[in-house]
Order: sequence, then structure tokens, then C-alpha cells
Amino acid sequence: MPCQKCGSVLIRFGAFTVCPYCNCITLLKKKKAIFDLFKNEQEIESNINTIIRNNLDKNKLTIKLCWEREKFSRAFFQKYQGLDTNEFLSSNLLILRITKDNFFSGKRNVEEIEAKTIVDAFKRIIESKETRFLLMQGFAEPLQLFDKIHALYNEHYFPILSTYEDNDIWEQPKAKEKIKEYLPLLLTVTEKQQGSTKYSPKEFIKEFYPTIHQFYCCFVRNELYNEVFGLLNNYSKAHLNPQKLMNLVNSYPMNERQLYHTSLSEFITRAQKYLDIEPKKVRELLIFSEKNTQAFPIFLAVNGRVYISHRATFLIYILLHAIVYKSLFDEETVKRSKEFEKQEVKSIFQSIGWTYLPNKTDRKKASIEIDGIATFGRKMVIIECKGWKLKPFFEYKMQQDHIIRDIKGIVDGEKYTHRKPKKIPSLLQKIDFVKANMSTWGLNNKDFDIIEGLIVLRSFPPISEYKGIHVLSIKDVAKEFGSGTSTKANDNP
Repeated sequence: MPCQKCGSVLIRFGAFTVCPYCNCITLLKKKKAIFDLFKNEQEIESNINTIIRNNLDKNKLTIKLCWEREKFSRAFFQKYQGLDTNEFLSSNLLILRITKDNFFSGKRNVEEIEAKTIVDAFKRIIESKETRFLLMQGFAEPLQLFDKIHALYNEHYFPILSTYEDNDIWEQPKAKEKIKEYLPLLLTVTEKQQGSTKYSPKEFIKEFYPTIHQFYCCFVRNELYNEVFGLLNNYSKAHLNPQKLMNLVNSYPMNERQLYHTSLSEFITRAQKYLDIEPKKVRELLIFSEKNTQAFPIFLAVNGRVYISHRATFLIYILLHAIVYKSLFDEETVKRSKEFEKQEVKSIFQSIGWTYLPNKTDRKKASIEIDGIATFGRKMVIIECKGWKLKPFFEYKMQQDHIIRDIKGIVDGEKYTHRKPKKIPSLLQKIDFVKANMSTWGLNNKDFDIIEGLIVLRSFPPISEYKGIHVLSIKDVAKEFGSGTSTKANDNP
């Protein structure tokens, strides 16, 4: 909803949603801000590359970066800190890019604090790229504070933020509190799998679906993430078993102050045993080195030694359940969507005093199916439920445009499969059908003054209304209908 006074796009300024023009907030010109951010990123990245190339030993640097990644991963589980995806991305991208880099001449050893400083500096580049990305996608407005350009989320990004929160993707410090709820249980999995109690892939996905789904969407947010995490698709193509991978890692001791490492030949032999694959496949799929940068950089091979990252692998192990077992993961997503359509929306309406009739169909014309009919006094709402969840690249405007397209398709009677519309009964047709046939379900047209349509989504909709049909997140149903009224009903006393 734009500013009611001047029609400008609203922004999030700290904890407040405000109009920048009515509140005299001076924003930068977007095109210039995007250019300045890009130019600054190039300069900083070039400076970092020059310093590390001319001074630091390449192999020792990549080993230290692997250790920084492992420390981050251990802290995630031990301290219940929020998952800083940009930091995890930064360490993985640095390992990947530095290993590919053929311009190193430095020979100096790398101190631990230096490796951390490099990760932090690269993380700032990533954050700048994400700021620029949000500006380019139209989800933020640029503001200069001191010597830094900040992205202030605008109202087009608010539904994305709300959907992230609904899927436990929180900004600090709320993330820390949410993580405390499920990480202790998740961390016991690796011990259980070694004993008599084991999860099948289907059971693991069902038990920890929210976490897997969160990781899947967090680590495939844009091209930067895809550059490195896209390499995990090789595991899917090879049908690599994530649990066997984790068993292999857990067969090695976990040192407290450095990564455990073993000989290349011993690792290949052990990986053969645990994963039941040929030595050539072990080299191609698992061992990341200068000679093989197409493998995901989890098992770093340097000078004949392979470095084992225990907790970093465990993070990847969780993510792999959405990649290697994509059909099972998608099956669980569909199942939860159906449960949303059949039960969750019904429960919300009943909890606020409405009568709810689910899953009503036209016996003569099976294609017409009503997800729900809610009644309260002389009001009736015909409901279409959609349990759409987060998808990879959810932050792209194109993805949001597709959601808007699909919402409009519900009203207009068009379902999009592979970008081609297929004619389906529209919600407007369903409303007319209910008006003409409600006696079939023991309802009388004369008992209702208001009959309207409603689309209820699991996530937060980019639009709130289309052709007179209200669109709501399930989170807002109780607020909108809790008094027995609806937004439209209020307009028709």
C-alpha cells in the first residue's frame, strides 16, 4: 500500500514503515547508487586479490579458510547463533576461487586472524552485491549513511521478509531464539545414525523438513550462492547417499584446534568402503583440488593430504536431502501443501467462531472443487487455498511476478504449467456455482447478505486484492475475520 498522502512507495526505516518523501528522508538516485556499489566492489575485490596473491601461500591460505568455515559451522551448532549464510557463502566461495586462481606468488604463512579478516572482508563484498541486487530488483531504496550506501527495504520486499520469517529465516537476534528450538534435536541425528536408531531419507525429510527447506532456499538465493552450491548437483547426478557421506566424515576424529587430515590414498580407500564407489568416482566427486574444481569444496586436497570438515559437512548433509532426494523432498512439500488446504485454514476459521465446510465438489462436473466455504452470521466466504512455499531464487522479481500471475490465474481460471496457461474453473465461477448450488450442502441463499471470495496463501502475497477478491496470508486470517467480518464486509454494512 503506497503512502496515502503522496502515493510514494513506503520503506522500512529501522523498526518503522514510513514514506521517505513525507518524512524528508533524502534517498540517492538508484542508478548512480548501483554504479557506485559496483565500482567499489570491484576496487575492494581487486585490492584483496592483490594483497593475498603477492604475500600469502596459496595452499596454506585455502587450508586456513577451510578451518574458518569449520569453526563457523561448529559455532552454529554449539552456540545456537543465527545461520549467517553470507559468511558460509564467503568462505566457500573464497576456497573455490582461490583454488582456481593461477596468479599467486606469495610464500608467507597465514595467521588465523588473517584468514578471518579475509573472510570478513569478502563477506562485506557479498553484502554490497546483495544490496545492489535488491536495488536492481526494485525491492529497496538507496540511502547514504556516512561513507556507506544502505538498502532500505521497500513495500515490494515486505511480503518476502514476512515469508522468510514464516519459514524461520530470521534476522538477528530473533534467529538465535528460534534456532534454540530445533538444533539440539537435529545435532543428535549424527549420533543416532551411527547406532541402532536410524532415519531413512524419507523419515529425515519429514522430521526436519523446515530446516532442510530453510537451507535449500537460503543457499540458492541468487547467482553468487549458485556459483558454489550449484556444484552439489553433481552429488545428485551420482546418486550419492548423504548419510553414507556423513558416516565417512564421522569415521575420522574431530580435532579441537585444527582440521583433521589424512593421506590422499587412505581417503580414497576409506571413501570406497563407505560410499561403495570406484576410486575414479571418489576423485571426481569428492576430492576438491587445483586439478578438480568441479567438485564441491568440502574435502580439500593439498600436497597429498585431504582435510576433513566435520560440521561444515553436516550443514551440507542437511541441504543434500533437498538435492539428492529431490523427489522425496517435493513429495513432502506437496503433502504439506495439501494439509494446509484441507486442515490448517479450516482450523483457523473454526478457532475464530466461523463454520467451515471443506472440500466441496460438483458431483456432475468433477473439475469444480471448492477448497472451503466459511460462514458467520449472514456472511459467506468461498475460499481457495494455496500452500505455495519458498522457492530457490525467491528474491528475484521474476519469482514474485510469477506468484502475482498465479494469484490472478486463480481468479481468472488459468493455471500455469511450464509458463503456458491451462484453463481451469475460476474462483469467480466457483462463487457463482456456490450461489446456485449451496442447498446441496444444507445452506440457503436467503440466509446470506454477503457472499465473497478469498484466496488464502501460506506465504505473504505480493498483492492484496484482484478483481474484488481479497488475498491473505494464513497469518492474517484471524486478524481480518476474527470479529466475524471481512475487509469487504466492512464496506457493506
